[in-house]
Amino acid sequence: MAQEIRTQTRQDRAEFARYVYGLLMERCKMPQLARLGAAASALETGWGRYVAGNNLFGIKPAGAQSHAPGRPEIRAYADPAQSVNSWVYLATESSLYEAPRERLIKHLAALQERGDDPAVYRAAWECWFLDFAKIYCPANPKYGETVLSIAREQDAMREEGRG
Repeated sequence: MAQEIRTQTRQDRAEFARYVYGLLMERCKMPQLARLGAAASALETGWGRYVAGNNLFGIKPAGAQSHAPGRPEIRAYADPAQSVNSWVYLATESSLYEAPRERLIKHLAALQERGDDPAVYRAAWECWFLDFAKIYCPANPKYGETVLSIAREQDAMREEGRG
């Protein structure tokens, strides 16, 4: 049974986003990957309201990667940090996502060589996530765009918090 965590207000959602972003930054030290991972977690858990087995990303057990609509069995973790480790592994090391990762690496190298603005780097990461999402959640063709929309909402919350 999913553990229900009350996160209803915008402030609660911002706190959840900061919590997951912090876990991701501890593990990967890549702000754009952490930004997108926090947004994916918000989508997968209803902003933290439904977290089954400390799984912040809806990751399924190995061999259970069903592409059928619905919510197949969810992998359980001893703590949320373990689910973060799994998601970061999928994004940065798993051979399943090698093609999108290789395109991102080439794109970032070209941007660095040209000395482009940091906003261009964010756009490169967002393109990567759209590629990643097609493999990660093939049953939902709007998954990537939905996560990017949430990431932008989280960006706005961070800006509000600074003001």
